[in-house]
Amino acid sequence: MTLQKEWLERCRLVTEADKLCVESSKLWNEGTKLSAENHKLGVKADELWAESNKLMDKANKLMDKANKLRLEADKLWARAVEKADGIAKAKWVQRDGESDCHLPNGEVYRWDMTEGE
Repeated sequence: MTLQKEWLERCRLVTEADKLCVESSKLWNEGTKLSAENHKLGVKADELWAESNKLMDKANKLMDKANKLRLEADKLWARAVEKADGIAKAKWVQRDGESDCHLPNGEVYRWDMTEGE
């Protein structure tokens, strides 16, 4: 009894398996490289995210400061208007994205001027 035919088939299958193992190793190595690159990018993304959060926090602080200054300016203006003419009410009119102040005595103070009209 000879097993030559079966032995040759086994050898063919082992050879095919070896080729698949080599290809698998190549793909595994490529996958490992991509995984490492992904990790690096993830770390960089985390760093950028943290930096953007710092910048947005700083921006929010500046916006808070700006809002406080605007409130201070509005209070100063309201006191000045009331002191000058005893006028307690002023009408604010939006123009070009800014507010103009219209007083009951007819004076108009535009946002982009330094003196009343």
